Amino acid sequence: MTPPGQSNYWRSIREGAFVTDFKPPETLMLVVNGSSKLRIQVPDITRPLDQVLQDGKYTTQVLKEYVFEEVRRTEFPEKPSRKRCMFLFDLDLDPLAYASRFGWDAEKMALLEVEIGRERGRLHRGHLSALNVSTHRVPAYEDAARAFWGQEPAPGDEDSEILYEGAIRITRVLRQPKAGP
Repeated sequence: MTPPGQSNYWRSIREGAFVTDFKPPETLMLVVNGSSKLRIQVPDITRPLDQVLQDGKYTTQVLKEYVFEEVRRTEFPEKPSRKRCMFLFDLDLDPLAYASRFGWDAEKMALLEVEIGRERGRLHRGHLSALNVSTHRVPAYEDAARAFWGQEPAPGDEDSEILYEGAIRITRVLRQPKAGP
């Protein structure tokens, strides 16, 4: 470790000079499982911190979804893809409380009861808590994805997310969205 008296960083602090011409690369290439590549935009560090944090959160979400999809594709191909599915929930759950967990304004959404055609579609119930990996390293993402795809919660479990790929039939409209700005 460089002592503070010899460090260029501390010298620039004392002298009031800061290096501001550093530019990070525009994109970063990640290799997951040695074969799949994902190109991610790298935030420009000269923007305000809150914007950088938002970009980092988005990048983390994209990486998580990518890893979950890769694990599904290679280890659980019979499961529905998170990229193409409909997200459903059990009717015995409170729709307003369920939507608020995701930060959605449920009052602005229609609530529909649907019937799924299992013979032509793919259904999966996953634990929502397995998706909370944003502060972990990529190997932990892969473990969480295996848990999400490999372990199904019971119907009506509040920690569940239902993914469905296939035909549906709307059986009734339970609530129309409220009009608003």
